[in-house]
Amino acid sequence: MKRTEGDSIHIPKSLLKRDSDRKEKLAQSQFTNEDNNKQLDYFCDTFWRKHAEIEEALEEAKKASEIDPPSMPQRFKDISEAIQLLNKFVFGASCYLRAYDVRRTKDAIQALEESAKRLETCLLPKKKFGFKAKEKKMASGTVAPAVMSPTSLVATKGFQEEDWCGFREIMGSQETLRLNSVDGKDVKLHKLEGCSVLIEGNPNTLRITSVRDTKIVCIGGRVTTSVILYDTHDIVLAVCCHQLRIHDTFDSSFYLQVTTGPVIEGSTRLAFAPYPPSLLPSAKESIEDVVDALSSEKWSGVEDFDWLSVNKPSPNWRILSPEERLKDWPA
Repeated sequence: MKRTEGDSIHIPKSLLKRDSDRKEKLAQSQFTNEDNNKQLDYFCDTFWRKHAEIEEALEEAKKASEIDPPSMPQRFKDISEAIQLLNKFVFGASCYLRAYDVRRTKDAIQALEESAKRLETCLLPKKKFGFKAKEKKMASGTVAPAVMSPTSLVATKGFQEEDWCGFREIMGSQETLRLNSVDGKDVKLHKLEGCSVLIEGNPNTLRITSVRDTKIVCIGGRVTTSVILYDTHDIVLAVCCHQLRIHDTFDSSFYLQVTTGPVIEGSTRLAFAPYPPSLLPSAKESIEDVVDALSSEKWSGVEDFDWLSVNKPSPNWRILSPEERLKDWPA
């Protein structure tokens, strides 16, 4: 049957509705893409502007070291705080950033941290450490053996300087770093095997390298900045910190309270669990300092740099079930 010029074409309502839905979704998609692009542009502009400001502050610190040496400690403190704020800015934007942008900005932040540390070490030289102990004179004029304080005892078993302390090359030992030796310092643990280490207070950083079959518990505070591990096997680590970075580590368990998700690289057979409540500080102000971390599940937000698939979970780490988690912690 031939259709005349005046005849109209009947289109089913279902097809009309489908076409309308398609156009609406297309419009929404275009709007979302535009919105995401605006957010990404704002992030990139802000991040690299702040990055340049920190680099400029580092250059100014070099110049000021000769004309205004007393200002150097405060300058490096301000630079450290600026780097931490930049790190938080990246974490807050990670929900809409591409994986490439996250990796690139984290690498840039790590480079800033390393540059700041190198410059601070160069411009604020630390006192050389020695094992000599001052002798105490007795009333009779004879010389009595020096009595070791907890601080000097740490130094004989490990190492200690003005701004850092720790243990190295120890086997089968139980050690403790006390509050007065740790607060505000960098703590380093190197080449320990079959040990148990208790760290009290608030270290600035914690660096763990070449450690085997060792339990490390940080209690009564948190690491102010980063905890970094290299070449560790069969360890248990319980810690509160801002950031945890794990490299070349195997068969280990982590009990964490963190403000950014842990990062692993070149590592496998790792297990994660929340920081034991029994180890949390009891002081009200200390609890308020970490309440933001308590209210989140960031300890389980592990980012594996060796696993790029978004559809399958990384085989290199898992969450410890409640039955598997340790119950025996220091009082």
